[in-house]
Order: sequence, then C-alpha cells, then structure tokens
Amino acid sequence: MLKSMRIAAALMVTGFGVLTPAISQEAYPSKTINLVLPLAAGTGMDSLLRIYADELQTALGKPVVVRNETGASFLMAPQSVARSVPDGHTLLATVSPTLVISPNYFKQIPYDPDKDFVPIAAYVQSPFILVASAKSGIKTAQDMLRVAKEKKGALNYATFGVGTQQSLAFEALKQRYGFEMQEVPYRATQQILTDVSNGDVQLAFVETAASQAMINEGKLQPLAVTSKGRLGLYPNVPTLGEALGAADLDVVAWHILLAPAQTPPDVLEIIKKQTSIITAKPRFTELAANLGLIVQTPQSSDEIRKMLESERQRWGIVLEKAGLKHSR
Repeated sequence: MLKSMRIAAALMVTGFGVLTPAISQEAYPSKTINLVLPLAAGTGMDSLLRIYADELQTALGKPVVVRNETGASFLMAPQSVARSVPDGHTLLATVSPTLVISPNYFKQIPYDPDKDFVPIAAYVQSPFILVASAKSGIKTAQDMLRVAKEKKGALNYATFGVGTQQSLAFEALKQRYGFEMQEVPYRATQQILTDVSNGDVQLAFVETAASQAMINEGKLQPLAVTSKGRLGLYPNVPTLGEALGAADLDVVAWHILLAPAQTPPDVLEIIKKQTSIITAKPRFTELAANLGLIVQTPQSSDEIRKMLESERQRWGIVLEKAGLKHSR
C-alpha cells in the first residue's frame, strides 16, 4: 500500500513537472512591446515606425511604444536590445549602418551584429540624393567629377561625420574616380541643407524627402539618386549608376527590425507575419513613398543575414582603402 502511494505521488510530481512550463508560459504578447530606435523623434524612420507601432498594437492588442535611444554613434540602442530579455517584448528597429559599418569602423562595439540578434524584416530601403549648391554651377554628376578633378580639392561636401554612410559614399566615389574633396562634418540635416543652398558647402548626400522643398525652390541642384532604380519623388533625376555609367553604384540604408537572439521561434513568427501585413498596407506604403523610401518584399532571416554580410564586406573594403578606423 505504502509503495503504491509513493508511486502515485511520484507520477503526480512528474505530471506537474511536465505541465508547469505550459501553464506558466503566457501567450505573446503579455505586456507592452518596446520598439527601440537609434534615431531621434521626427526623423523619417521614426515617423514610419510610429505607424507600424500603431498597426501592431491594433493587431496584437497590447501597447506598442517607440523608444528613441540616440547617442553614442548609434551604438546605444543596439546595445540596449542585445541585453534585454529575449521574449519579443523589446525589439530593435535600426538602420543597416549600425550592423554593417560600425563593426568595421570602430575597434570594438558593445554588441555582436550576428550573434546578438535575429533579423525579422528588412522592410524598407532608404536611398539618398546627391545635391549640389545651385550657386556652384554643377548641374550633373559628371560636372561634379570634372570640377573636382580640375580644382583638386577645392570642393567640399557635408556629411554627418567620418564613418557615416554619406561619408563613405563620397569615399567610394573618390576611390573609384580618383579625385579629392574636403569633408565638412555636421550634426543635423537641416543645417546641411541650409549651408549647401547658401553655397558654404558645395555637395552632399541627403535624405530624399528632406531636400525636396529646396530642390523645388531651385536652391539645390539634384544630381543623382542612390537607389538602383529611379524614385517616384524625382522621376527625372537619374540614378548614380545611370549618371556615372556604373550599375553597381547604389548606396542605400536598410530599415531593419530585429529581435534579441534566443527569442522563441513562435514569437518571431507572430511578429514576422504581422510585419508583412502592416508594411503592405496603404497607410504604410504611402508614407514611405512620400518620404522617398522603398518598401521591400518580405525576406527570410537567412536572406537578410546574407545581405548584411555582403554590405559589411563592401563598406569594409571602402574603409580599409581609405585608412579609416575609429580610435576606440
């Protein structure tokens, strides 16, 4: 009798041991979802992400909050998400340079772009537009090359600093076409646009939508867009590849959604499914088009990883040839 009671008790313990995880595991999402962004509020990526957050909140029935964590050369937000609990309630919405340029430019970064994250969606491409001051007399990308070679370093260009994608776009052009220009670092897009329009700086790669008003006013001369195909915002502006006869000359930043490594596959699948639905909605696609962004068809995590690795190698070569490496 005593033996039978012990066996029964053991079976009960075993049974509860099997059932307990299922009972304690809450359905996703069980609380607020945080979308962590390395860019400031009011940027194009921030505006688009807030539409995504609103739609995701409606779909999943839990609050979705955009959290802007700027600073530290865009390294703070990825670090924060990499260290968060991998349960799908903290996600990273970032631009591809944090995953492909930063690992090459900095001696060390506080996260591993491959090991610390799982790519969920590379949902839009963000191309740039190459503009010249209307006062410079430069009308085309070919004009830019000619003047740069003739004046040998007299031209200058605005960027957000060495190691940024706009800076490396100019480095890639200088390496390919053999000319020199002076780089002038800035902190804000509006100041770049103002100084280029005033002729204080002659050239810049800038966000396509941000520059539209000054282009329409004739203060900025559009030379080329950096996407593979022409943009709806500027149908008459050639691509960089068309303007310079080099099909591989495309420069885009990807907007990418990632989760911390070890996030459960079923949670990832829920987010992937909703992201595919949301990014196909007119509310999302129309704002993206107005911002000069290109919505992408869904890709697998492996496809996104391959794209990021290809971009990492590409910009790593540009950095190496230029001898650029951050001191820390």
